[in-house]
Amino acid sequence: MTGPLTFTVTVPSRNVDATVTVASGSVLALLGANGAGKSTVLEALAGLLPNAAVSPARPPHAALVTQRGELFPTMSVLDNVAFSPRARGMRRAEAHTVAMEWLERVDAAELAHRRVTELSGGQARRVAIARALASSPHLLLLDEPFAGLDLESATAIRALLAQALNGTTTIIATHTTLDAHALASHIAVLDGGRVAETGPVTRVLSKPRTHFAARMAGRVLLTGVPEPGGIRLDTGDLLACETESVEAGARAAVAVHPRDVTVERAGIADVVTALEPRGDLVRIHGQHLAADVDPVMVPLPHPGDSVHFAVTAWGSAYSL
Repeated sequence: MTGPLTFTVTVPSRNVDATVTVASGSVLALLGANGAGKSTVLEALAGLLPNAAVSPARPPHAALVTQRGELFPTMSVLDNVAFSPRARGMRRAEAHTVAMEWLERVDAAELAHRRVTELSGGQARRVAIARALASSPHLLLLDEPFAGLDLESATAIRALLAQALNGTTTIIATHTTLDAHALASHIAVLDGGRVAETGPVTRVLSKPRTHFAARMAGRVLLTGVPEPGGIRLDTGDLLACETESVEAGARAAVAVHPRDVTVERAGIADVVTALEPRGDLVRIHGQHLAADVDPVMVPLPHPGDSVHFAVTAWGSAYSL
């Protein structure tokens, strides 16, 4: 298949109505929080939801790798991967050759003669990916492929996918920006069953146009109108920043990372809504901003307390 693939997936029972586009031979990251509808979109494209409407018709051959992997438990690893080539009429020996090639590409050749029940979670995920790729799909669908894996296994499989997916049209559902950066060229941010924002990964994650996309990118979107010296934010505060790239008459935005925000005696007035542990730091969430602080150095406020945030670093403002 050549050219971009565009699908509108509608599943009223799950409140999903999303249009996604993936260029031929590329990887699209479908980014969203739990319950956003990511798995529903993939299941519909794979033909697993009889009540789903896919327009135009779903691709003739879409292979789905779920979080569970769902390998055939009575078959060996080799026969699992060879199943699709065999189903297409390929002779057993030839199908096994194809299967071994894919097992080698996902660094699992030594598992070929094991039973599925003997595999670890990471090993089973590798085999499931190899089985899907061995089917030569027009569209590969990966649903949270690193869910439930330890850090070492997830890192290894992510690196393998970066090589194995070369040239395979793929949609990967994920809730982390790391997967988008590591594997995809474009991203679609899914919120409540709808696509909130879509575009190249670097643009969407560094210059989001919606508050939801900014949150998924780990940033806070500050919006307002440009004026001499910066942006007059919707809060009424003036944020000093470069505005040359903002189009005339357009609203302006800056996507700020919480690590570039501090709690000060003066600044943008806000009210604390929540405290979130972030390793050695604590993220103080406000109604308008958020700051990552060292609790050893900064006394922590409580939800409901008034605080002042100061933005210490930012990029140039951009048009909304």
